[in-house]
Amino acid sequence: MQTKAGFTCHHEASSVAETARHILRAQLRVMESNAERATRLHSAKAIHDLRLAIRRFRAALRIFGGLMPDMIVKRLRRRLLVLNRQLGPIRDAQVWLGLLTRTVGRRERPLPAEWVQCVKMATETCATRVKMLDQALKSAPFWEAHECCNHLQCDKPCGDQAVRPFLAAKLQRAYVRLFRIGAPVAGATGEDVHAFRRHYRRARYLSEFTEPLLGEPVDKLTHYLKRVSTALGERHDVEVQIQILTGMKKPPKDLFVMLDHKKHAAQQDFDTAWKKLMAPHFRKHVRTNLRVVKRAGK
Repeated sequence: MQTKAGFTCHHEASSVAETARHILRAQLRVMESNAERATRLHSAKAIHDLRLAIRRFRAALRIFGGLMPDMIVKRLRRRLLVLNRQLGPIRDAQVWLGLLTRTVGRRERPLPAEWVQCVKMATETCATRVKMLDQALKSAPFWEAHECCNHLQCDKPCGDQAVRPFLAAKLQRAYVRLFRIGAPVAGATGEDVHAFRRHYRRARYLSEFTEPLLGEPVDKLTHYLKRVSTALGERHDVEVQIQILTGMKKPPKDLFVMLDHKKHAAQQDFDTAWKKLMAPHFRKHVRTNLRVVKRAGK
């Protein structure tokens, strides 16, 4: 069965090593495919999909890194992180230009001078950053990712374990960690929000990898985690766009109003999804089922 996470689900008795091999190689294929699309299309969607594929591959390395030499895993995760950071500003510039283009298309002509200047600056910034894309992808460590997969050592202590209890234990810890950290409060620092997003992403990708093996309730957990992810992503985009506007000499004032509305809507979406994700009855249901799977593997 092909899954959302991009790998084929095997029998529940599969070992950790077998599952690691399938997940890592499938994520590598997705990563390379999206890199080719990003190079060819230079679109915000293609770059977003590439960055997501890189994060999923890094998450898989974190989960199954014990089956590979530590130095290889650490070096590859670090190089992929650097690549993703290079791609971030390129995507942000494209998303910003896309928003402006759609908004301008709905406005009456002639456009006010501040709008014309805003679109001009966004177009120039986007063109400059897109030129950086090809250079960044030329040094992408995809060959190292292939080498990493080839160094998978099935004789490691956890390699011959049944995969279902292994993943259930990791997912339970990740979910409990989210609950203990809690959602960022209003006025939280950028570092606090970033730390939350980092822990959250680990839980989301782990849930996506685990869902085809465990089914319900992990499928519902994955759904809620994705909803939280979408809201967090929209909130991040708006915050980046507000920073761009704030740095302009004469920004269109009505853009601030529009972005404030978008930020408020993203926050509402996040609050709704977070409440469902952390509802006591749902939390108990997930933890109980994961505990059963863990015990069945002992």
